[in-house]
Amino acid sequence: MTLFDIYVEENVASKQVDSFEKILNPTGSKPKGERNDKNRTWTVTKHKTEYNHPICSPNKGHLLPSHQKVLEYNIQYIKQLSDSGFSVADAIRLLEKQAEGPLYRGYGLRDVYKLGEITKKSLEGRDAYALINIFKRRFENETRFCYDFEIDPHGSLVSFFWHDAQMLDGYNFFGDLVVFDTTYQTKKYDMICAPFIGMNYHSKNAMFGCGFLLNEKIDSFIWLFRTFLKFISNKHPIIIMTDQAFSMAATIQEVLPETHHTLCC
Repeated sequence: MTLFDIYVEENVASKQVDSFEKILNPTGSKPKGERNDKNRTWTVTKHKTEYNHPICSPNKGHLLPSHQKVLEYNIQYIKQLSDSGFSVADAIRLLEKQAEGPLYRGYGLRDVYKLGEITKKSLEGRDAYALINIFKRRFENETRFCYDFEIDPHGSLVSFFWHDAQMLDGYNFFGDLVVFDTTYQTKKYDMICAPFIGMNYHSKNAMFGCGFLLNEKIDSFIWLFRTFLKFISNKHPIIIMTDQAFSMAATIQEVLPETHHTLCC
């Protein structure tokens, strides 16, 4: 046993029944019982009900895993609000207000996403629709603005990339060295921010393009790098600096075989 130790004391009158005391760690609770050798079963004969640790206060009871439960009608209500333009977080805050506080709500944002009914790893419909509309307006009103996006088999937006005329001009002047950094992520969808960055004559950062990905798989990076090359007339950088991700190295080897790959310090 890994969570507790069992101490057995033989009963002198009968070898068939042993009394034992079980010490639970780390609480120190000491239930007592008997074991029947014939049936090989344990019977609890005594247990102290006094708590040996502070009881969870009522205003924190909703944080206990055993008390966190999302009912089916809550999920349906949240999905309806989401389809009407509410974010999932706003929908939960509305339910919290109706329940007179989180104490009576009994679940949080993480609990809702864990059910799988509302997926955090795909952009909600209204957000994706708004983003593509912004790209379309910029494409119609700006010269040399380019964008592309990728969807999964379920029609959810999973990756996108854009750059404008200023970024393209910057790459034409300073694109010999490109730094590709995937350190940061968005808070809402955990999307990876993947900008292509260089340095201008004033030692300032110059943005060459920016993408967002839902994962760091090789296929995702290949799609992003090929999209980037497509919009810069397939002009490969001389040097590219990245982190130590294996998927990054495999992508560069396939898409930018003539580019010297070095690691950021």
